[in-house]
Amino acid sequence: MGDHPNGVCHMAEGGETIHAWLATTEGKEFLGSVKQLPYLFKVLSIRLALSIQSHPDKALAQKLHHDRPDLYKDPNHKPEIAVALTDFVGMCGFRPVSEISAFCKKFPELGSLLGADICKQLDENADGALKNAYSTLMRADGEAVAEAITAIVSRAPDAGDEAHSLAVELDRQFPGGDVGVLSVFFLNIVHMVPGQCLYLKANTPHAYVSGDIMECMACSDNVIRGGLTPKYKDVEVLLKSLVFESRPASILRPTHVKCGAACEASTYAPDDIDDFEVVKVDAAGEGQLVPSRQCMSMGIIISGKGTINGMSLSQGEVIAIRAGAEISIVPKAGSEMEVFIGACGRNYSD
Repeated sequence: MGDHPNGVCHMAEGGETIHAWLATTEGKEFLGSVKQLPYLFKVLSIRLALSIQSHPDKALAQKLHHDRPDLYKDPNHKPEIAVALTDFVGMCGFRPVSEISAFCKKFPELGSLLGADICKQLDENADGALKNAYSTLMRADGEAVAEAITAIVSRAPDAGDEAHSLAVELDRQFPGGDVGVLSVFFLNIVHMVPGQCLYLKANTPHAYVSGDIMECMACSDNVIRGGLTPKYKDVEVLLKSLVFESRPASILRPTHVKCGAACEASTYAPDDIDDFEVVKVDAAGEGQLVPSRQCMSMGIIISGKGTINGMSLSQGEVIAIRAGAEISIVPKAGSEMEVFIGACGRNYSD
């Protein structure tokens, strides 16, 4: 849902692209004071793990787009959030160095792949150890990587060793020695239940493994891939771009606001960017009002049926909401509605 050239949506009536519609008088009125939609809004159902990847900050995005417009289609950054609709598993950010060092001892094949000097750096948590170790892994000889993966996944399951179990599953999905399989020993494994939200900042390594999510991001399609994919892997750019810091995944806590006797709106808004925010509305009973946004919003019905601003909608349908308009959500009598709304941040300007 958005007007990026790589994934333009269309209007239900007439079939014109949202990009063309936003250029009309009506579209400009809906868009508001901004020149274009600053966000993309997606529903993802993850059947196979998505690639080990990161997204560039603005400065890097501009350089990549200038140098390789065939790969990097726009000059924008791509921070994003993922709100779980079902139980979710993913990987995000680097583990503590002590955990990576322990894996090298537990799985000698991993330690051998990295080499004794790197393992010593990890064991001592030396300056640059994390960067050196992950760079060595991602640049390792393909045949050596495949041999290490085969040896590791062939080991008997160890109860409680989630990383090993995930490596086995990822090798099943991406057989043949994909180096991304071994990233499970470097990255935090993240679990979320419905309603929880993961915030993915620029230059953060991550991969979605399973589950259903609402995803919202800055209007960009820039992805730097490193593994778990048959697509082009830009390993050197990935390694130059990553922030090599061990830190927990960033779980974004929403603010909750009652918007009626039987309605609650939960807003997921990163505090360091203004390109987007997401509002989750759980509505029951009579009509509920959600505050307006300064630019056009897009709402999708995840469950239930009813009306949004007078338009009848059911599960899976999407509505464009005029800038500045209060959002009236009225479930069908005796039912409930779950609605997600994508919008620009409250302080956004272009």
